[in-house]
Amino acid sequence: QLHLPSNICSLNVRAELDFWKLPEDLICECCWMNYHQGLKTMGVVNTICKAFHSLYDDPRARAALSWAGKIWLTLDRPSYNWFSKVSLKQCQLS
Repeated sequence: QLHLPSNICSLNVRAELDFWKLPEDLICECCWMNYHQGLKTMGVVNTICKAFHSLYDDPRARAALSWAGKIWLTLDRPSYNWFSKVSLKQCQLS
């Protein structure tokens, strides 16, 4: 039986098991939940990362994000560009 501390990364444990060609069945039942939950969490993280990378790979989506960022900066930071400065002066005069 193999007992695992709760602070050890599940991916590292899996890599070690693969390296030594040991089956996951050696992990004790009391440690299995932490090990499995860590792998599941990393699966979710990888899915989210892939979604963001595919979003940035699409030129149209990248352009939309770029415009959204510029609009946000224009509204949030008065010194960002010419339009921001004019809008700030307009608000101050009103």
